[in-house]
Amino acid sequence: MNDSKDETPHLISRRTVAKTAAWAAPAIALAAASPAHAASPGEVAMILFDADSYEVPALGTITITGTLVPAKGSKVPADIKFNVNFPGATGFYGTPPVVSGNTFSMMVTASSNATTATLRVSSSNYPAFTPGTTTVTVAKAGAILVGEPSYDVSQAGVSVRGTLEAPQGGTLPEDITLVASATDGFEVLIQPLVTGNTYELVVRGTAAPGTTGTLTVSSSSHPAYTPGTAVLTAAGDDTPTGVPQLVFNQPLYIAPGAGPLDIPGTIIVPPGVTLPSDITLTAQSAVKAWEIIGTPQMSGPDTFRVVISAPVERAMTYIMLWSPSNLEFGFVYTWVKNF
Repeated sequence: MNDSKDETPHLISRRTVAKTAAWAAPAIALAAASPAHAASPGEVAMILFDADSYEVPALGTITITGTLVPAKGSKVPADIKFNVNFPGATGFYGTPPVVSGNTFSMMVTASSNATTATLRVSSSNYPAFTPGTTTVTVAKAGAILVGEPSYDVSQAGVSVRGTLEAPQGGTLPEDITLVASATDGFEVLIQPLVTGNTYELVVRGTAAPGTTGTLTVSSSSHPAYTPGTAVLTAAGDDTPTGVPQLVFNQPLYIAPGAGPLDIPGTIIVPPGVTLPSDITLTAQSAVKAWEIIGTPQMSGPDTFRVVISAPVERAMTYIMLWSPSNLEFGFVYTWVKNF
């Protein structure tokens, strides 16, 4: 690559040439009156791009096309070769143009440090062809957006929903996958489940109430997508002290591919407190496809069980359990997934 200043004037595109056609004829007629300044465009061989500018996806590749215009009475040389460069810029790479008749096509790739550059194509063995130039810029990257800037997260977990924003002028890739991570004191129970341009995940707090952390959602299959973040704050237990507490044995259960799932739990009874003998329990699923079978039953003096169906489709839900006869016990949640 020659670092010296390029004295060759930048060539306008075919589209710009078309725009100037209306006044080109009078200008040529005027020049005919002054033979010393007369020059016909057909006497100049040119390399023309089809557009004045192009947008390249971040870390992506596009095809750029153009036309080779030979001098009047000539043809495009069959052995024409090209130089491709981006004067004064880095971050872009261009393949040599492939010629088909009087047209050509080439590939341009944007690396991680690319921003905006001038693409210049010249002929290495036919310098009479005026070099062609066009502008290449990096298109806006796609983004992963988290629904809320912050979340209060209990030990049972909270659902986090968000959306996917396609790159400017582009569409979401069908194979996009997301991965969520959280700082110490928090745990991602269920990794992001993508549906169309939305996703949902579950994160829970394992640290002391008031502890803060960060949730990050990124794409493992398309790292150019800007990751989404949210602030997490560990929430305390709202159950009054000195009363029994309903507790599922696990924060997350995995359902079988077919058949119901038995979910056990325990009633924690503080010292000196007697568990009421007439206690009743009720459970509800957040997703209609997951049905609670029957009513929660006491399986022992201080244990219970909830039975839920396991739909075939890939999905998740959470179960809320409470005691209508003893509301002071508070509410308890657990999550169920089948993938």
